[in-house]
Parts: sequence; C-alpha cells; structure tokens
Amino acid sequence: MGVEVSTGYALANPGEEYLVLDPGETADPFTVTLAAGGYAVQWFRVDRRETAAAGKLTVSSPPPSASPLHSAPPVPPCCT
Repeated sequence: MGVEVSTGYALANPGEEYLVLDPGETADPFTVTLAAGGYAVQWFRVDRRETAAAGKLTVSSPPPSASPLHSAPPVPPCCT
C-alpha cells in the first residue's frame, strides 16, 4: 500500500513510518491514509528546526485527519 496525503507530499515506509510535508503557510487540517496500527506523532517546524511530540495515533480504518498544533507554517509529522 502506498501513502495518500491531501498535501501531496510524503515519504513513507508503509505500516512503519511516514513523513508528511505541508508546504502551506496556514495551519489547515490534512488527511493521511495510513495502514492500521499505532503511531507516535511528532510535529517538526522546518522554519524553527523544532520538534514537538503530539501523542499517539491509533488507526483502525483510514483515513484519519490531523490538525496542526500551532499557527505557524506547519510541517507535520513523522509517525513511527
């Protein structure tokens, strides 16, 4: 299974980890189609080179959606 993201930008090791880029300048929600399972979510802000843990995500059936935790340009998560 490949990865489908509403932002159009992702790197994936399906079922293991995903890196999704939101190149927009607003903190709009987005969707990611993930394999069922549990993921640790981490936000990374490229403009400030900061990371922030965002808890756990459990996927039982795709697609979940995520809302960025801040109003600065979002560069979301690497889920492992």
